[in-house]
Amino acid sequence: MYEAADKAVPLAERLKFLSIYSSNLDEFSRVRIPTITALGKVQKQNKEDNATAIAGIINRQQDRFGQIIKSVTGELKKKGVYIVYNEPIPAIVLKEVTDYFFRADSGFPENSLSSVCR
Repeated sequence: MYEAADKAVPLAERLKFLSIYSSNLDEFSRVRIPTITALGKVQKQNKEDNATAIAGIINRQQDRFGQIIKSVTGELKKKGVYIVYNEPIPAIVLKEVTDYFFRADSGFPENSLSSVCR
């Protein structure tokens, strides 16, 4: 996240670093936290203490992530690039976005969003 916070780094690269962070946090939540919890059971550690410590770290990082992404999206907006983040898709582009992501040849496998969400 340090690279994403660095205003000397080009905006597109900063956004890329934020996406990497987000992906890594997702992997950490799915894989590492259950492993840490299992180790706590094996080693008879207080898993509540581990969970509290982990949650504190993640919450601080998520707060920082939120600050950085607001800054990056604000700077992009000033340059005419609008990224929809944590808000509804604007009505003016909703049809085009829906058509793009839910069309039959979108690359989604069978029984995916394109076939289930229509």
